[in-house]
Amino acid sequence: MGRKFYFVLVVLIAGCSRIEHPQRGGLARVKTHLSLLDGTYKNQRTDSTPHSALWTVLTQYRTFNYDTTFSIYNSSVKLIAQNKKTILAQLYVDTSMIEQITIRGKIKGDYFVARRRIKYFGLPFIYLTYDGHKFQLAKDNSGKLILDGVSDGAGWILFFGTNSNYQYNFEYPQR
Repeated sequence: MGRKFYFVLVVLIAGCSRIEHPQRGGLARVKTHLSLLDGTYKNQRTDSTPHSALWTVLTQYRTFNYDTTFSIYNSSVKLIAQNKKTILAQLYVDTSMIEQITIRGKIKGDYFVARRRIKYFGLPFIYLTYDGHKFQLAKDNSGKLILDGVSDGAGWILFFGTNSNYQYNFEYPQR
């Protein structure tokens, strides 16, 4: 009974956030061909900070840590659609491949939505921390990669709690 209640409580908290993105026209028809996302994109945006680099967002989703090691000017990220549910992301610095990860998700409308990642720790009614990350990818008709996402967290001790919700919308030009 206790474990089920704790699980339901975490699911309720996790379900409170959703990705909101600005109204956009001119998106590529990803729902028909996920391979439309294939391409090499600049890792940095022109107005970027290290936490908004494409590779940093992709690795934060997977590991819950900010990896700003490769948020350098001459790096790029290559996306390759493997099938309808996975995308292979490869990090290149100059012409050398440094690292790669697989992103699992599904197609919803004109977006590829990555599977939500949740991490929680604690004891019911005493202490709890929760972290969740979710993002979606699309491509506009000019070739820019569009990344919309949400990163949220919550925690409480006895009767005192707090939460945070950070939404982001980034665009990355093709290399």
